[in-house]
Amino acid sequence: MLIRAALGVLLAVFATTTSASPRAQDESPAPPLTVDLTEKVEVRILQMEVTAWPKDGEVARCRELTAGDFEVKVMGRVREVLAADRLGDLGRVLTDPGDPATAAADLPMQYVIVFDMWHLNMWFDYFMEGGAPEPIQTLQFSFSWVREMLEERFRPGDRVLLATFAGQSEARIFTPWLEDRAAALRALDDMEVDPTLKPAQQRHAHDTSWFEAWKTLLEALGNVPGRKHLIYLGDDWRPEWSPGARGQIPLVGARAQKNHVLIQVVDVLAPWRAYPAIRGVGLADPAINAQLATVSGGHFFGGGMTVSRAVKMLRRLQGCQFLLSVGALPRDMRKNGIRIHARILRKGFRLDAPERIEDPRRGATEEEKRQALFLFQEWGRGLFAQARLWPLRPTGMKDHWSALLMARVRNTGTEIWTTDIDEVVINAGAYRRSKVFGEYREVLRGDELTAFLSSERGRAFMFPVEVRSGEVTVTVTASATGTNISANSRTHFSVPKPPDPGEIHPWFLVDRIIRVGDELSLAPATRGDFPEDRPPLLLGYGCAPETGDLFPGAGRLVRQGDMAHRALPVAWLDGESQGKQGTPKKLAGCGWVVSKVEPPLAPGVWDFYPPLFDDSEGDGAPGWPALTFRINTDAEGSAMTSP
Repeated sequence: MLIRAALGVLLAVFATTTSASPRAQDESPAPPLTVDLTEKVEVRILQMEVTAWPKDGEVARCRELTAGDFEVKVMGRVREVLAADRLGDLGRVLTDPGDPATAAADLPMQYVIVFDMWHLNMWFDYFMEGGAPEPIQTLQFSFSWVREMLEERFRPGDRVLLATFAGQSEARIFTPWLEDRAAALRALDDMEVDPTLKPAQQRHAHDTSWFEAWKTLLEALGNVPGRKHLIYLGDDWRPEWSPGARGQIPLVGARAQKNHVLIQVVDVLAPWRAYPAIRGVGLADPAINAQLATVSGGHFFGGGMTVSRAVKMLRRLQGCQFLLSVGALPRDMRKNGIRIHARILRKGFRLDAPERIEDPRRGATEEEKRQALFLFQEWGRGLFAQARLWPLRPTGMKDHWSALLMARVRNTGTEIWTTDIDEVVINAGAYRRSKVFGEYREVLRGDELTAFLSSERGRAFMFPVEVRSGEVTVTVTASATGTNISANSRTHFSVPKPPDPGEIHPWFLVDRIIRVGDELSLAPATRGDFPEDRPPLLLGYGCAPETGDLFPGAGRLVRQGDMAHRALPVAWLDGESQGKQGTPKKLAGCGWVVSKVEPPLAPGVWDFYPPLFDDSEGDGAPGWPALTFRINTDAEGSAMTSP
């Protein structure tokens, strides 16, 4: 914006004459000479979202606040606050003449619930190893608290989206925007036991890609209008445990502000912070989680605050949330974010404000923008697409696996499907950068297309593919020929190295038999709900220990909540022992192991801890849960017969 200051300089020219020159005295003065001097000053408008907290709890007082009540420093220099607008979650400026406390509390809210599977249940081992008097089950607490919030606080007009960090480098949006409480609760139940979202133990050797996943998720949310409250649920940890974390946290906050996202952190570790084991690692007080909230202008809800209570407070404070417009100069712009320091001048308030915002001309890279677009693409126009990969068994070549690629597609019912549509084309593939592991194509026509459109469950396609250990990208694209009805899915999977002697991985829930080519195969379950009388089979691939013991022994099933448990015998699957004919030499002593859960199994959410071949520590600790599933009286049964 250009501010032009016109400076007029008036020069009066007077003729000086003697008294003997009456004619000169009668002449009129010459016209004034005007010289225009123009100064150009370029000013850029920076916008940031802040929340004013009345110390006495009277949110109606926020209506009195104006731009003059805020002071903002940009790169250490005070800049003028041009405007302070009270902005509702869906982008509307609040101008209600009535009581803002009542009017704002009735406005719809948008919240994104992020379950950080990469960091939840980080401290569970402290209980299993005897270092804590009761289970540190932050994963279970998180789902319980969100379920409570949806039941108590979800109102007509609200929108909620469920997301996760399912791996160190991947953010995943699990649902589209949901506006119905019942649909949100069903999605939450599905997410809790989704076989592809089991938590991974994280030792914090390296978190760079986790921060990159943060920025990609925030960039994706920026494509949605209005303010978004991102409610983060993850275990706390100290920044010094991960190189570079201190420098990355402000960049996450800057990306959040640019995309109108306020990171609200609910302290799921609060009930256990007093434990000696937790205090001993320096987490008696909030660490990185508090920083994630403050750098974005969000709030850290500690002291045993639940998700439901946090949302209640955020709803009341909608009338106290402001969009500040601040004038800045070109020299304030910085590639790594613009440092901000905002404070409220009026007494009786405190302020949640960001510490840094992105330069609007820079920000996300082209690759981050591309990845952000794919996060929402599973829910396209009229179609839903999902990509999954299961590494089934090593081939005997170094780091090579025989795997199954699943492409699942269904009709969402959100488009008018006409009789003019002749076919739906599905393309799937597995890649690592420029390396193509496999590409596949299926076309639905005629009766197959009719059956597909009439089915609520859609259609799943299984393709055999050979992949290598490491990160593999799996894509699925579905489109109705000649229309704009389409959906895309791109998901990153971390394929493990083949198991060493004494190891069993990966593990799968198995609920059916499928045909792949000319062979029958056990198929991994795509859902985590099972009926009481037909619990799943648990299938893993392992190698016998070097001691020569051919039988893995027993694992353990533990029910979340009350910690009820039962031993679960695990044995080699018939024909899969080390003596199987045709087994590569490198895989001698390796094969499928299976555990059958004898019915009935009581309802609830169950974790499976695999057996340990090597218990050199002698503590009998069951390690890390490999699988999670729910026994549900309402679950549909499977027609599979066990081997």
